[in-house]
Amino acid sequence: MGSYSELYFSDATTKPGQGELSESSPYLLSRDHLPLLWLALYRREHITEVPEPNEPDSLWPYLVAPRTQALAILAARRELLTSRFPSMKPLWLDQFTTMLEQTPFAFVHLDTMDIGAMLYAAPQWRQVLEALLGIFETDVFQAEAGWQQFHDGYSGAYEGERATKPWTYCGGGGAGSPMPWDPPE
Repeated sequence: MGSYSELYFSDATTKPGQGELSESSPYLLSRDHLPLLWLALYRREHITEVPEPNEPDSLWPYLVAPRTQALAILAARRELLTSRFPSMKPLWLDQFTTMLEQTPFAFVHLDTMDIGAMLYAAPQWRQVLEALLGIFETDVFQAEAGWQQFHDGYSGAYEGERATKPWTYCGGGGAGSPMPWDPPE
């Protein structure tokens, strides 16, 4: 089976319930991985908390941002992304950006509960996400702490053969919605 992170879009800031996403919303999945470009859409202040479905008292970090703001954040981070990750093809970043631009929904959502629960309890996973988002900060201390967290647990996906695959950076189309960077079937 596996654990997944999910990126999707809606016109609400709250996490959609099962079956509430519009069929026209792009839906991206990533198995046992948190794609770099997904993280690059957010800042720490975009982390909210949602209850775990089976344990409503357990609150998990959940990221949601206005789509136009997320696009601006991604554009501002483009140079950092391309310089730190030279195996990421500019075409993949362009295709990912175009998908975001063409999506008519107001908010972009990132649900990491499934993969976070593989290794951490909710409060610790929030700290990890905050540290990972720190790789994009201009504050040297926060950025270095973020890079340390990244290298300690997440850099393996960005090395060797995996570094040359678009899913590493962009994720993949889920539920029958292929993305432009997905390999042909």
